Amino acid sequence: MKALKIASIALAGTIMISSCQTRGQMMGGIAGAHIGSEVGGAIGFLSGHGPFRGHNAAMGTLIGAGVGALLGVSVAQSIEDKEK
Repeated sequence: MKALKIASIALAGTIMISSCQTRGQMMGGIAGAHIGSEVGGAIGFLSGHGPFRGHNAAMGTLIGAGVGALLGVSVAQSIEDKEK
C-alpha cells in the first residue's frame, strides 16, 4: 500500500507541476491529492469483493489522488481570483 501512496503523490506532483502558477495552488493540489487518495482508496476497498479488494483500493487511490489534486488546484485558484 505504501507503493500506491508514493505513486499517487507522484501523479499529483506531475499534475501540480503542469497546472500550478502559485504556491497556494500547489498547496491546494497537495491537500486535494492526499484527501482524494484516502477517500478513493476507501471507496475502492469497499466496492471490491473477494480477492479484488486490494486491486480496487489501488485504483481508487490513484484515481482519487488525481481527481483530488485537480479539485484542490481549482478551488485554490478560485479563492485567489476572488481575493484579487
